[in-house]
Amino acid sequence: MADLPVPFTGAMVRALIEGRKRQTRRTIKRLRGGAAFCRIADLWPAPAVLDYRFEDANGVWHDINKDELLDRLPYRVGDRLWVKEKYLPDPPANDPSWDDHTCTYVEWSGCGSKVSDIPPALRLPDHVLYATNPSFFGYQMRWRPGMHMPRWASRITLIVTEVRVERLQAIREADAIAEGIEPHKSGWMPYATMFYESDGVTPANYHVDPRISYMQLWESINGPRSWDENPMVAVYTFAPPILANIDSLPGAAP
Repeated sequence: MADLPVPFTGAMVRALIEGRKRQTRRTIKRLRGGAAFCRIADLWPAPAVLDYRFEDANGVWHDINKDELLDRLPYRVGDRLWVKEKYLPDPPANDPSWDDHTCTYVEWSGCGSKVSDIPPALRLPDHVLYATNPSFFGYQMRWRPGMHMPRWASRITLIVTEVRVERLQAIREADAIAEGIEPHKSGWMPYATMFYESDGVTPANYHVDPRISYMQLWESINGPRSWDENPMVAVYTFAPPILANIDSLPGAAP
C-alpha cells in the first residue's frame, strides 16, 4: 500500500465530489521500472501463461503474465490516492503564524506567492481555493496547475479497490457510467455537439448509449482520434471518494 498523487480535470473533480465517479482509465505508457509497453497478442499468438510484453529502461523486452503486469502498474489495490486539481493558495493575511515566519504575508503575496513559503500551520485545504468551486466561475483567477498541487492542499482521497487491464474500447455501459459521465435529458451528456438550447450553452441532444458519451469525454481530455487508437488502459476502481485531505485520515501508507 502506498500514498500517491493522481491528477484529474475539473469536470472529473466535480464528478468525484458529486459521487458520480468510481473509476478512472489511464493509458499504459510506462511501468514501474520499465519503459515502453505493449501486449504480446498484438505482435504474435500469445502463449497460454504469458499475456503481455514490455521493454525496460535498458531496452530489454520481457514477457510477463497478468499478475506481474498488475504489480508493475502505477497504482495497486489498497493504494491511497490524493487528488491533484487546479487550485490557488489563499492563506489568511492576519494569522499570527506570519509573525515569526521567514516572511510576512505582504512579502509572500508580493514575491511570487510561493507555496513553499506559506507557514506550516497554514498549509491546510481550508486555506486553498479550488477552480471547480462554482463561486469562482466567470472570474479571472490566477489558478495554478493541478500538477503542481502539494499533498497538503489536496481535498479528495481515493482508495483503490480493483485494478485490471483492457483495451479502451472494451468499456461496458456500467463502467462508462462509473467513469462519471453526466446524466442529461433522457440519456447522457454529449461532450461533443453542435446543437444547443437557446442559451447557447446547454446541449440540445443526448446519447442513449453511455459508452458514446464516455468516448466523447475521453477525446475531450486526450485529443481527437485518441479513442480510435484503442490503447491498452489500466482500469482503476476506487471506494466512494473521501472528501478530506489524505493526512487527516486514520492510518498511513508505509
